[in-house]
This record gives sequence, C-alpha cells and structure tokens, in this order.
Amino acid sequence: MSRLDVLPEVQRAGTVAFGLPFTGAGLRGDIIIEGQPPPPPELIVKKLVVSAGYFSVMNIPLLKGRVFSSHDTERSSPTIIVSASFARQFFLNESAVGKRIDPGFGGSKLYTVAGIVGDVKSPGGGRRAPLAIYLPYSQAPRPFLQTFITLIVRTDGDP
Repeated sequence: MSRLDVLPEVQRAGTVAFGLPFTGAGLRGDIIIEGQPPPPPELIVKKLVVSAGYFSVMNIPLLKGRVFSSHDTERSSPTIIVSASFARQFFLNESAVGKRIDPGFGGSKLYTVAGIVGDVKSPGGGRRAPLAIYLPYSQAPRPFLQTFITLIVRTDGDP
C-alpha cells in the first residue's frame, strides 16, 4: 500500500477481503449484538474486511464517528464500522457508535462500533441496501484473510 500511495497517478488505494460491495460478494453469517437478542437466522449481514483507505477509495461517506486508521492495530481495542442500514435496523432510537458487536468469526470477540458509513446498493438495484459491517484488516483473524484480497485503486487517469 505504501508503494502504491506514492505513485503520482494514484489518488488513493485500499484493500478489501472477500469481495467488493457492488458485486454481491462478502461473507455472511451470524452476528451477536451486545445486549440484544440474536438476530433471526434468515437475516443476512454482509461482512467485509477492509484497509484503512477503503472508504475513501470507494467514496463511501462517513456519517458518524470515524473510519479506520493506522491506530487500529492488533494491539488496540477491536473496532468495527457499520452501514447506515445496519445502524437503523439494530439501533433505531440510539446511536450505534460505541455499541459492541461480535461479528461471528469465532472466539466471541467483541468489536466496538467506531463509525457509521453510507449504504452501498447491491447488484440488481434493489430498494433496500444490504446490512453491512466492516472490520479493519489490521484486526481481523489472520488465517481468515490469507486469500480473496482485492486491491482497489482510484487513479487520476486510465488505470
């Protein structure tokens, strides 16, 4: 990433594991929200593991809180970012920022919501944006991330 960031034609660069949002890809599965009953098993929550620059490259706006930074490391408190549709679904009358979520990767690890970002429409142009949570690449379980990483780059010209 640091080598890409210094190229003159590169505006921003980032990574995403397990699929770009508009492809319909992404991990799905159980989540646990601290202090709430388990969501119904048929509810789909898209899970994406992203680098600090991901939201900037993809032009996904920050609505509240903060996005990931270089301060989100293996040694810092685990953080997570949620989509606006996720925040509305589970925290209708309160802010999602500061709430804790187990994204379901094993180990019952709770991640604190650091921010809320705009929704990204799914393929097919459906009316409802998919519920999504984003974990920082720097804090996700390593064996889990050994494959399926996509490099994303925004350039000034023809990539």
